[in-house]
Amino acid sequence: MQTPCLGGLLTGAEDAYIICRNDEASTAIAKGDTVCFTMDGTRDGKDVVLPGTGGLKSHSLIAGVAEEAAVAGAKVRLKARGVVNTLNIMRMTRAATTDAWATIPAVALYDVFNIDTVGGYPRRSAAAAETIHPASIIALGTLASVATQASTTSNTSLVSTSTIKAFVRVF
Repeated sequence: MQTPCLGGLLTGAEDAYIICRNDEASTAIAKGDTVCFTMDGTRDGKDVVLPGTGGLKSHSLIAGVAEEAAVAGAKVRLKARGVVNTLNIMRMTRAATTDAWATIPAVALYDVFNIDTVGGYPRRSAAAAETIHPASIIALGTLASVATQASTTSNTSLVSTSTIKAFVRVF
């Protein structure tokens, strides 16, 4: 963990970082991606994967948010506590590229994010409240709602993503 020894007396609240290895088989971790620890009995607490790979353990094993991009097998610096200026989040999903995008709800200040293991991103879980897991990711910005959008052939994505400023606390 990398924290200054003055404990925030001169600079305010301290950020905490950890350095791990991207344990994805071939997928890169992008700057702003939330990752979780791989606990497989070999390199516990040293390797991380994306929530889509981590599955249900992603909720309780959040390691942090990538401060930089990292290819598979490379080291990656994660912010484990503090303000993240660019957090990649999921806004909405659809089942097929021919489906319309449903109305996307707004994100308000202090909304809580939970990990969506299917989409692989944090997703707004509740308006300033969390009932299942402790609040680890909290919105420090807002995003407007988006009205229903018709299907287009130019957008083949099944997941609508965005970025937001957030506070991360994984320990």
